[in-house]
Amino acid sequence: DAVVTFNFRADRMVMLAKALEFADFDKFDRVRVPKIKYAGMLQYDGELKLPNKFLVSPPLIERTSGEYLVKNGVRTFACSETVKFGHVTFFWNGNRSGYFDETKEEYIEIPSDSGITFNEQPKMKALEIAEKTRDAILSGKFDQVRINLPN
Repeated sequence: DAVVTFNFRADRMVMLAKALEFADFDKFDRVRVPKIKYAGMLQYDGELKLPNKFLVSPPLIERTSGEYLVKNGVRTFACSETVKFGHVTFFWNGNRSGYFDETKEEYIEIPSDSGITFNEQPKMKALEIAEKTRDAILSGKFDQVRINLPN
């Protein structure tokens, strides 16, 4: 059997690729490792190389806003909870994890609740994100602050 997946949202494709490709996957019981030929439309995670096989090479994103700001001495702060942390870091930086310059950047990820649906906890981590953001602003250490309030 063969499976080809495609989706605009890379995070969902990475989750699926892990379930289809990782022998030690343990997030749910697959019963057995699928014996399939699997490919994604794109390689959605270049660092994890997921999926391993893909139809179209991912675009190289150069000269991102994050890189430009840091290279010009702008001290930046980024914060969100786990479900949106990649939007203020990974996507902002052209599909790259990590810092361009650790001396000028600070990223804070507030762990999202697990096992709770958003309708049960609609405020999510808004208060925690707001507190970290307030502290970052009042510290005077940053020239640019970016956050994502997922709720």
